[in-house]
Amino acid sequence: MSYYREQLEAYLKTVDVVADTVFDVGGRQKPVQGRTKSWQVREYTILDLPEYNLDVPTDYGKQGDVVFCLEVFEYLLVPTVAMTNLNKLLKKDGIAYVSFPFIYPLHNEVEFDSLRYTHTGVNRLAAHAKFEVTANHFRKAKTGSLTKYYAEDGMRAAKGHNHAVTGFIVRLKKVGEL
Repeated sequence: MSYYREQLEAYLKTVDVVADTVFDVGGRQKPVQGRTKSWQVREYTILDLPEYNLDVPTDYGKQGDVVFCLEVFEYLLVPTVAMTNLNKLLKKDGIAYVSFPFIYPLHNEVEFDSLRYTHTGVNRLAAHAKFEVTANHFRKAKTGSLTKYYAEDGMRAAKGHNHAVTGFIVRLKKVGEL
């Protein structure tokens, strides 16, 4: 297992899930159920392709208390629509756990691997879709080689930022309707 994946699994082991309804968007290959610290859920539904496509404006017709959308956003073409769809899946004050890659190699399915996200980009997407970021877990490189690469290649990194970050896992709270 990659260090990147180890960080996600370690994070999930800190999450207590107590909810009537949980949606796991994109969870068909690796369902979130059984990977969290605790799980007290009445109804658990996996929403995945081809039946559910985050890139297309969708009203699923049902709302839940919690949504997980892990390791999905790199495959999307229209992240603003996807975040809007996550909002529509949640009841008022619902919670979403979403992961975003920043530095990660091209991976399978190669023909669909499309986007990477900055911390600012994640915050802007969340705000656009009426979410408040209530927690942000920074995934980081195991070694110092990423920041060394930037320096050796003469890249100008913004001051005051941690440039060893490889991705983000955010906890979002729905604060408005769309």
